[in-house]
Amino acid sequence: MPELPEVEHARRLLQRHLVGKLVRSMTVDVADDKVFEECSKTFEKMILGKRFMSAHRKGKLLWLEADRAPHPIFHLGMTGAFFIRGEERIRYVDTRGGHESSWPPRFTKLRLQMDDGTEAAYTDPRRFGRIRLSDDPRKFIADSKLGFDALNELPDEAAFLEELEKRKRSVSKALLLDQSFGAGIGNWVADEILFQARIHPQRLVGSLSESEKRQLRLSIHNVVAGAVKVDADSNKYPRSWLFHYRWSKAKGGRVVNEEGLEIRFETVAGRTSAFAPKVQKLPFGSQGDSDGPVSKKESANKKKKNKKNIDVVEKAGEEGGGEAVSGNSPVGNMRRRSRRLAALQQDEDEGEEVKGGPRGNEVKVCDEDEESTQEAGLADSDMGEVGTGESEEGNAKEEVDVGPSGKSEEESEDDDDENLTMIGALAVQRMESRGENADGSSRRQSVTGRVAARRKRKRAPKVFNTNPRRGKA
Repeated sequence: MPELPEVEHARRLLQRHLVGKLVRSMTVDVADDKVFEECSKTFEKMILGKRFMSAHRKGKLLWLEADRAPHPIFHLGMTGAFFIRGEERIRYVDTRGGHESSWPPRFTKLRLQMDDGTEAAYTDPRRFGRIRLSDDPRKFIADSKLGFDALNELPDEAAFLEELEKRKRSVSKALLLDQSFGAGIGNWVADEILFQARIHPQRLVGSLSESEKRQLRLSIHNVVAGAVKVDADSNKYPRSWLFHYRWSKAKGGRVVNEEGLEIRFETVAGRTSAFAPKVQKLPFGSQGDSDGPVSKKESANKKKKNKKNIDVVEKAGEEGGGEAVSGNSPVGNMRRRSRRLAALQQDEDEGEEVKGGPRGNEVKVCDEDEESTQEAGLADSDMGEVGTGESEEGNAKEEVDVGPSGKSEEESEDDDDENLTMIGALAVQRMESRGENADGSSRRQSVTGRVAARRKRKRAPKVFNTNPRRGKA
């Protein structure tokens, strides 16, 4: 895929062979409205007879400045390339067509014939490139809101560190692919930069040390300038570069470079990323979500895993009577609370004094019950009180064994049962809506944990008693 080094190769090619020359004739694929953005029918009329004065580039955008407007602007997309008849052709990795010796090449979208006999062709097998006409290419580039050009406009160290500080929540790979940060860096260049900087592609920018940030800037310069220096000829890239091994994924098997480092491939920021985990380590807590879209395969695997977990929870619930009950479940806590309140009521019946407070204050049974009550958002006013049975004015002439509302013992017990039932239902409902047990732990985790423990017990080896005095096991 053409990135900054390949686009710079195209610019230099056009600068050498087309600049200063007049367009005498041309052939345009007028049927391709996708590549020619709103100009397939008018391109020949607007460009024919013009003289190209210079060739320019910003990031992955390339334009030819003519002696008068409008001027053609090119974006090479995934497979776009310029060829000059009789000149050696650039070769993209794993590209269909466009490299044979015939002229014009296959998938030619634009063919130019200059006044001195030079012929140039633009090809695009996959048709992701774009050709536009603009009266002011520099304004068009400014409106595109591109960041610094990774070759010609790399910021100094202080400005670069300041820019990284603004984007500290970004993933390293996603940041490099963001054209509003640095224009011209694509997938393979980003992987090469991170490999040489020894930074994992999923590292958050905010987790990078100051020395790592400086190394990142230096790697951007070394990779981009190094590739441009050899005119984007990959055969001349250093053998230590990751570039020579990243394309081996399609062949399958284990990929190892000349240093013995294993190369792995993962989807980061929506793109296949190559890296060496031995030298590009991911410290704990420094991993971030990719800014790019999640691949279909990742999304399907995540849905499948979630469905499997839900099935485990539902199955455990059916086996346990419709609910995953553990030692700290809402049902278990409700039962313990019921027994303790019943014991308090029994103590009251035997004449023991139970200390309480004004209605609406808590009756502290134990720390665990208090925590569970607060977690469920319930007050003791909803649970009923256990009091001494004295009237509100305190002028009762005889002791009456009554509940907090002046009811008889049997009526008070019935009310307590109803309140406990209501409390349990509310607690269970609230915990289920939050997906938690009463102690705040995830119900799904507790269920899956019990399932794992059950499987572990089944796999445990049986122990036989070999003591001859006790006989066979």
